Amino acid sequence: MSQVAVVSINTAKPGQEAKLEAALQALVEPSRRDAGCITYDLHRDIKDPRTFVFIELWESAELLQVHSQAAHVAVFRGQAPELLENSILRVLDKLPG
Repeated sequence: MSQVAVVSINTAKPGQEAKLEAALQALVEPSRRDAGCITYDLHRDIKDPRTFVFIELWESAELLQVHSQAAHVAVFRGQAPELLENSILRVLDKLPG
């Protein structure tokens, strides 16, 4: 099993920045406790304060998949349509070197 990185870019609908930030913050601690989580950090874009970015590192794609089905992720998915203007998810393999 090889590690996978995740970059998740989430842009709030206008006026929903604070609610989106709170919803994303609510994911941090339970996700860090999920099996296989190495890093799970939330950032805000310096030039666009409506945009929040997760940078994650997981022990394997399989454990990332388990995380994606966790209850706390399901709660966020239920909130997302009201809060998100756009969301981009990239799952990355680390290259040697």
